[in-house]
Amino acid sequence: MRERAEDATEGPWEETATKRPDGSIYYSVDATWDGLHDGEVAVLPHTPQGSEDTAFIAHARTDVPALVKALEAVLAIHEPYEHTNRRGTHVHCEGCEANSQGEYSTDYPCPTVTAIETALDAR
Repeated sequence: MRERAEDATEGPWEETATKRPDGSIYYSVDATWDGLHDGEVAVLPHTPQGSEDTAFIAHARTDVPALVKALEAVLAIHEPYEHTNRRGTHVHCEGCEANSQGEYSTDYPCPTVTAIETALDAR
């Protein structure tokens, strides 16, 4: 996701509704940077949700990088922690709460990491 966002046309992206000479409307997403109009990134046909679809696409330019950053921050908290004791070596989640003896008791990957990875793999 990060790579696709980085490879996309720079932003910001803006939603536009344009009335054609025949009276019909088409929706577009336009990219601009440095105050210059760069052109249409996407054109959508007139549909009942055309305006909402256009807003979704236009805001994806900033929403996706923000979501990627948030997920990376959560995953950075939930790092694997290798612990060796008399029973052997175990990998626990450093971000999950430790027990009363200060030992990490949640195996890695923890439920948080598993939930994020499962959701990302489901796409």
